[in-house]
Amino acid sequence: RVAGLRALAGTLGVADRVEFVINAPFPELGRRLATASVGLHTMWNEHFGICVVEMMAAGCVTIAHDSGGPRSDIVADRV
Repeated sequence: RVAGLRALAGTLGVADRVEFVINAPFPELGRRLATASVGLHTMWNEHFGICVVEMMAAGCVTIAHDSGGPRSDIVADRV
């Protein structure tokens, strides 16, 4: 799946601006989230969505699929 995304980034001409990090250690994840502005969570129907909570805790504008845990457990008010 990641190979396909890398190929797509190349096709779209953005490969030099995209970095795929697989299984980053938790300290590295924290450092990356601390410098991020936006967090994108694309998992469909995830049971809770701890990644969403981590992005929100780091102060990222968080975009998540409107299903599963992010919908039922994390989002309090709908816009």
